[in-house]
Amino acid sequence: MQFSKHSYLYVLLHFLLLAIILVGGSYLGWLPIKWEIIKLAPWDPSWYRNIAVNGYSYNASEQSSVAFFPMFPLLWRLLGVDEYGISLVNLLLLVSGLVIIAKQYKLKSAEALFISATSGFFYCFLPYSEAVFFFTSVILLVGYNRNSLFITVLGVLLASISRSAAVVFIPSIVLVELLTWQQGQTYNKVMRALTLLGACMAGIVIVAYIQFVDTGEWFVFGTASKMWNKRLQFPTLPLKTWDNLRMLFYDTAALAAGLIAGFVLVFFLIRKLINRVAIYKPDLVFSLAYLGGMALIALIYGVQGEHETYINSLNRYIFCTAFFAVPVIYQLRTTNISIPMILLCLIVGAVACLLVGYPFNPYGADKQAIAWIDVIGILSVCVLFPLLRSAATLQYLLLAFYLFQTSLQIHFFQLYLYQYWVG
Repeated sequence: MQFSKHSYLYVLLHFLLLAIILVGGSYLGWLPIKWEIIKLAPWDPSWYRNIAVNGYSYNASEQSSVAFFPMFPLLWRLLGVDEYGISLVNLLLLVSGLVIIAKQYKLKSAEALFISATSGFFYCFLPYSEAVFFFTSVILLVGYNRNSLFITVLGVLLASISRSAAVVFIPSIVLVELLTWQQGQTYNKVMRALTLLGACMAGIVIVAYIQFVDTGEWFVFGTASKMWNKRLQFPTLPLKTWDNLRMLFYDTAALAAGLIAGFVLVFFLIRKLINRVAIYKPDLVFSLAYLGGMALIALIYGVQGEHETYINSLNRYIFCTAFFAVPVIYQLRTTNISIPMILLCLIVGAVACLLVGYPFNPYGADKQAIAWIDVIGILSVCVLFPLLRSAATLQYLLLAFYLFQTSLQIHFFQLYLYQYWVG
């Protein structure tokens, strides 16, 4: 499987086929889709629509729009489109980001299809902020990959205005400089880290100012999150999520992916301490740090109920990001089978199951098998890819999983349009 200069065309092909299936299937009646639900914009999209139309509001005694960051709703306001229009803009941002990834990482045709079909990308077909965060994160990662400080600073700044991710970005920036440090580079690394941290802090200040203009209050987004019952707390087991029966195992799969990323990052740090010559890819390090950080935040700063910890929407924060796509790309290109990596995936997967009470409380697990097949498929293809690289069946394996992932994108998109909670 060789790199193709036109691999980005396979990204376009995927979304063209997806559009034909969704629109054509809906028109012919064999794929029931309630397109009008997009106009209703339930859940988070309703908050973004309100910000775009009316600006920010803040009330210390109730849930307020200042909990949502401004890049996406300001774009919505600037374009002046309705819910269908902004959904199309989101799709264009997703496709543009994937095309950039295909070109920057020189994806092979099968890799381009594989990444494009990531199940979590269905959020980018809807009026969520995920597509804006995805695109700005692509800028950030391309900057790291090209070793361009300017592009990286731009990506960090824009992404920090798109989502409340500074608490993860700050340690991620520091870890990148530590794990790419070489003898004699201390001053340059410190200055680079300070520059990127400054861009992150500038993003936070910009968010605070935009919200201050509308509300007259400074730095209230942190306070507002408490009204969603988010607080620092040791997790209460078993973990839960909204629509526990339907979505628990998909969020648990995201938790497992984040924990695996975190453990791999710890391995990198230990190896760096032992062998200071070891150098790691900065975009890979940042991605692993983000994924691991989001999993940790879900555990210790998630939505807290009465003696309950919820990992709501974790699948959205993991699977619908460029930070998930980049490690997958690097793993697909691994040339050696790693027994420790296989064991790590198995152990972390088992631990994640225990955290949500399975198999001791398997209620509804039969209805969530599709989420587990998704994750097992991703891990299997990534881990076994080096072993199967020369096998004649590899292309068929990737094609089969591509079709399955595409069906998941359609499945979760339909769930949202039938007003089921997805994340």
